[in-house]
Amino acid sequence: MAWAVRYWGSSIGASRPQQLVDNYNALHNLEFSSRELTQIDRILDDQPQIDWHKK
Repeated sequence: MAWAVRYWGSSIGASRPQQLVDNYNALHNLEFSSRELTQIDRILDDQPQIDWHKK
């Protein structure tokens, strides 16, 4: 969650009250080590690309 907000400035929703608490707490750590960023990039590279313009 913190990574998405840091890099995309996106908003994140929640379907349960505890998710709001967890999302808020994630914002306390917006700094990532180069190792963490590499791991995130590796995970995201393995995901299928999303065509946001496709209807």
